[in-house]
Amino acid sequence: MLIVNSKQLPANANKDSDMYMYVKEYQDCIADLKVKFPTGEIALKRNGYPKITKGFADDSMAKGMPEMPTPVIFKLTKTVNGVTWGYCKGRPIIQPNGLVEVPPNDNSETFSNLIERIDIRSNPDFAFFVMYKSNLIGSHFTIYDPEGDKIRKLTENNDKLKVQFAIREGMDEEKLRMVCQSMEIKDAAKKNILILQEELEKKVFAMEERKKKEPTNLMLKGVPEFLAEIKNDDVTRPKAIIQFGIDEGKITFNPKDSHFYFDSADICYVPITRQSDRQDYLAFFLHNPENEQKWKDILKGLITIEYIDSMDKYGARWLAKQCGIPLNKKPEELITALHAEFTQAE
Repeated sequence: MLIVNSKQLPANANKDSDMYMYVKEYQDCIADLKVKFPTGEIALKRNGYPKITKGFADDSMAKGMPEMPTPVIFKLTKTVNGVTWGYCKGRPIIQPNGLVEVPPNDNSETFSNLIERIDIRSNPDFAFFVMYKSNLIGSHFTIYDPEGDKIRKLTENNDKLKVQFAIREGMDEEKLRMVCQSMEIKDAAKKNILILQEELEKKVFAMEERKKKEPTNLMLKGVPEFLAEIKNDDVTRPKAIIQFGIDEGKITFNPKDSHFYFDSADICYVPITRQSDRQDYLAFFLHNPENEQKWKDILKGLITIEYIDSMDKYGARWLAKQCGIPLNKKPEELITALHAEFTQAE
């Protein structure tokens, strides 16, 4: 059984219960483990082993033999972010006030094998504690899955090739510059194409590495998100416009009051929790129908005839849609309508 802050973790809890968030965390984690380990078994390999003994001068037979791993003893209670989790493998101590705890003489477990195996189906509580609360993963053990590791490596290589092809072969110049702007690469409208390709590739792979290092940060994006976003004009083009506005010095962020401004006009406040990805937040804010007029004002204050003429037919259709111009026109008619719209804005 699992214990959280001296209370037994129930099987379920309603949203008003003080245990709800812990039950939800447990259920989500177990569901995730079942997806990652469809056989129902987790295999953990001891870090740094097998080690090969150097042997002794009078014992040549021992030389070159693999050493047995030293035992790893770990506590079955752990405080994580101010919350104390415990795994009780036997009968817990129940206090007169109803609080429960792991017996002191039963508050540890020992792993002494090169490969330790945990059955998710028969002991999900122990699997949860070891994988998410014990701090064993990474410090003493790594997940042992040779076939899965090979597949993941091949998938990574395949995704890398997809990114390289998309950047170097799958986009024309206008599309590449627009995607670079959407990825917050500065002055993408002016830089040499080869330099832009290199900067974009490095940025995408750096994002992927950070995402791997912080798997619990769901806000981070990597290769799959990049490949999906470049196919979606409604995601990339607004962010490209925002970066264009920043490059032109018209859209600014004031860290003192955490507000974005267009020229001197206030656009929005950015919460502290979103300032690391504030341009994404601004794009999300301006996508809200309630802020449609602010978005149109920004477009009319930024877009020039030269900018319109640099857009491909897809960009022209997207911009016409933002302005409410009917799309049932020939490409040249659409450009003419956009010229009229933005000439009038000037």
